[in-house]
Amino acid sequence: MNIYDESIKIKLLIINKIKVFPIITSALSISFFPLAIEQSAWMNPEAWEKTLETGEAHYYSRSRKCLWHKGGTSGHVQKVKSIRLDCDGDAVVLLIEQIGGACHEGYRSCFSRELRDGKVSRCSELVFDPKEVYNG
Repeated sequence: MNIYDESIKIKLLIINKIKVFPIITSALSISFFPLAIEQSAWMNPEAWEKTLETGEAHYYSRSRKCLWHKGGTSGHVQKVKSIRLDCDGDAVVLLIEQIGGACHEGYRSCFSRELRDGKVSRCSELVFDPKEVYNG
């Protein structure tokens, strides 16, 4: 699926000036999980172009300083269904179909911990065993 069109190309000109920008990823429908946010990550212009070209999420790792394809190792890809840009053109939300879990720790969402009454606890179940996916 090629999601590239002229309106996104125009917004890309604005995003290119930023160099590295945050991305919020949200699943289109996840009735089994109360929070729709899958992850927060970073993109650079190359990751943005690759995402538009392939229809799957690509990100920029600030720690490793390289491009990465979400699910490239695990198979838990994010199929981009829609891209939402805010009114200023400096914030992006990807609406995706998540295949498998979004979190490398094995959870559906990277936001699987909750702070309540001064304590942090897990608020979702594992959807895969990371040892089997990354070390197997």
